[in-house]
Amino acid sequence: MMDFGALVCTPKKPKCKDCPFVSECVAYHSNTIEQLPVKSKKMIKKERHLHFFVLIEKNKIIIQQRTKNDIWKLLYDFPNIETESNLLGNEYLKLFSIKTKMPEPIVFKQLLTHQKINAYFYKLNSFKNFTSGVNAIEIDISEIKNYAFPKIILDYLKCEELYLS
Repeated sequence: MMDFGALVCTPKKPKCKDCPFVSECVAYHSNTIEQLPVKSKKMIKKERHLHFFVLIEKNKIIIQQRTKNDIWKLLYDFPNIETESNLLGNEYLKLFSIKTKMPEPIVFKQLLTHQKINAYFYKLNSFKNFTSGVNAIEIDISEIKNYAFPKIILDYLKCEELYLS
């Protein structure tokens, strides 16, 4: 059927004279061939920049559960900040009381139906200065498989060999 649409019932220059369904064709009889098919508007994807702080000390890591009505609700991630761009200013670091020099992030991207996610992962080998208002928990890295994470975070964990299946 799709081949039929691609070869006979085309949006431009349809071959109505060759069509075996011309006698039943509503578009042909109502003279609306040029208006069909109606193309739906493309959904504009919102671009988001999420900066994740992967705080590891010895064999412990800090994670948090997402509770807001947003993507990945009830899944786990790392303490994070969302910004308007890929840049992370020092004012954001003060929110998390991070006093160490920030490493270069590892970047992952994910396309969702209505959003383009740019995830920047900053691995820090200490969380003694970490204070946050988020609902963060400290777990053993070996327990990380007991928690559900979004795909983009699983990709990062596997890349860093923190999540071994």
